Amino acid sequence: MIQETVCRQGLWRAATPQMFRLAPLSEALISAAEKSLAVTDEASAIELAGYQPRMVEGHSDNIKITVPQDLALAALYLRQQAGGN
Repeated sequence: MIQETVCRQGLWRAATPQMFRLAPLSEALISAAEKSLAVTDEASAIELAGYQPRMVEGHSDNIKITVPQDLALAALYLRQQAGGN
């Protein structure tokens, strides 16, 4: 059930890919696992380690390939970017 609708001004949508330097990310993930902390993604691990991830504006067509069906959408985006409808 919806508990509340919040004002969307100033909100950002977190998306993948997320990018962090390997050593701090690895240390953050290991530390979270050792402490049995819930990690939902790379950014949450980095935050639990005391860092503040920087947000950058991205594009909605920068999708994550998770299941085979995602490949068709990626192919469509690539054709559009190449000017091939």
